[in-house]
Amino acid sequence: MMTSLNLYLQEESQSRINTRALQFETALSFERLIEYIRDISVNDKSLKGRFASEIIEKLGTDHPFLSTDLKQDVINENEELLKEMMMFVFPEAFYTRHTYAASKAFSEESFFATPGFSALMGFENKNVIAERNISDEVFDYGKNIAGYASILMVHYGVNAHFSIPIIFKITDPVTGLDRHFKVNTANEFLHIHCKTSPKVLTQEQLTEAKMRIYDINFMKELLEPENYIFRGFLVVNLINVTDTAIISDIKNDLLEKDSVTVLSGFLKLQHKLRSLINCPGLLLGLSSYNGSSVINASSFTKIGHSFIGADAEYSSEPITEDTIHGQAIIKEDLNLS
Repeated sequence: MMTSLNLYLQEESQSRINTRALQFETALSFERLIEYIRDISVNDKSLKGRFASEIIEKLGTDHPFLSTDLKQDVINENEELLKEMMMFVFPEAFYTRHTYAASKAFSEESFFATPGFSALMGFENKNVIAERNISDEVFDYGKNIAGYASILMVHYGVNAHFSIPIIFKITDPVTGLDRHFKVNTANEFLHIHCKTSPKVLTQEQLTEAKMRIYDINFMKELLEPENYIFRGFLVVNLINVTDTAIISDIKNDLLEKDSVTVLSGFLKLQHKLRSLINCPGLLLGLSSYNGSSVINASSFTKIGHSFIGADAEYSSEPITEDTIHGQAIIKEDLNLS
């Protein structure tokens, strides 16, 4: 997928369209959330329903939160009411323990975040380093693809499958270890409003749209994005994928020639293993064996902190499976998968 995406990026860079510029109008709004809370206030007779009724009463008929295009200063002036409303998005157990946030569509800035999300992304600690797995160019390009795919799904019932996973590598400022988090989004509180009526498309055009979802020029001409407003907000969740991401990185590294015999490659492998098992003091050691039937110091080339091949007295007896050294050397069928 990334190969075809890179080809599209090369073609788009030579075209008249700026693929990094967001091609959709967006507006922060609590319309869908207020509808959800109002429904609970009417139909839920429990304490939750009474709490929802209190919020609806506070909103009244002219509260700024009823606007369909909220500004950040309104958010800042009504933080307490915002927290109360967000309890219907993030239940208390989620709020204190999980890494959730809410943001305007296609925005990298969140207007609300749980303590866990804020701490992880370093909102209050500038020493936290968060590195995205894709370039800014691909990230911006992906926003437009996601927008067109959403329009196809919501207004035409067409599922245009595409995948540009976003993973943050976050370095702990204390231990120096890396953790990897995949970004998941939910759009239950987002509405894609069409200013007029959705353009009438034939089945052939919709089929072609599915096939050419990465072609920004084609999608812009087909769907006319200026007719749409992404109104509401997205819920963002960070999923810990550290084990999967690091194991995949290590497998890719080991496919490269001299990946562990060159010092820089060896140190990278050591750092990834430290992060994988959450052990900042881990010292990695490897030894290559020359095949001699008698073990001595010259039988090994020591890499890093390997105990095999370290200065010690070696027996002149042939290698057998009765010793740790012998077992490590004779049993060559090691399964690393």
